[in-house]
Amino acid sequence: MKKVILSLLAIFTLASGFSWNNYGHQVVVKLAERHLTERAKENIRKYFDYDLAKEASWMDRHCNDKEILCTKSWHTFVADQKSHYYDPGYRLEPGDALRGILMADWNLSHYKTLTDSAVMMNIRMVIHFLGDMHCPSHCYFGPKTHYKVRIKEKDYKSFHALYDMMGTILHKERKGENIDQCVEALDTAKKSEIKKIQKGSVYDWAKDCADRIAVIFEWNPYGTYQLKDDTIERGEKMTDTQLQYAGYRLAKLLNNYFDK
Repeated sequence: MKKVILSLLAIFTLASGFSWNNYGHQVVVKLAERHLTERAKENIRKYFDYDLAKEASWMDRHCNDKEILCTKSWHTFVADQKSHYYDPGYRLEPGDALRGILMADWNLSHYKTLTDSAVMMNIRMVIHFLGDMHCPSHCYFGPKTHYKVRIKEKDYKSFHALYDMMGTILHKERKGENIDQCVEALDTAKKSEIKKIQKGSVYDWAKDCADRIAVIFEWNPYGTYQLKDDTIERGEKMTDTQLQYAGYRLAKLLNNYFDK
């Protein structure tokens, strides 16, 4: 019994550190799937003959596996505090989300030359790290955000964990939406708007994310314990935009690779 309890605690601890939580990551992938071409879907099914969203958090679940331990630091990225441009120097040696995306992007652009297992691994990387890049707590402008916070009378494990959970709080806990319902609510952009969202490079997307995410530190500066009472309500539009943009941009990348 003691071992079971410890195992459950370990699972909970790991899950609580997931960017977007599994709920948000699956939302991103399912939203992207709605915008894949039939050819792209068919080619992806050669590697995953089930719902691709099941792979959305694979990189989190396996981040401590010896074979991919080098990717453990790839879930976040750093942006310059003033310009909001991506700053590769801070994590040049260990790597970050952008480097993970770009590595997978290059590999999947040549996926027909890869083994099936390599294609699967790189799909897992791109669907997960693209979601990570859009998660508010995974863009660092300076100090890390792993400090305990409170909203009204409720404590949260950390500022980081609060924004990891934001999609889940807003859609699952407050609105009672399952993943499909959340995707339906978010997938509202017109084709012309989607093309605009998808325009640019991964670096452009990182800058766009940082521009939008920076507002959370204007509301509650680094190190603030007692957050403003309306912090979650204020974050709704930004959170939904980040989830939506991540889904549309992921669709573009997957179509680029597999609509051939």
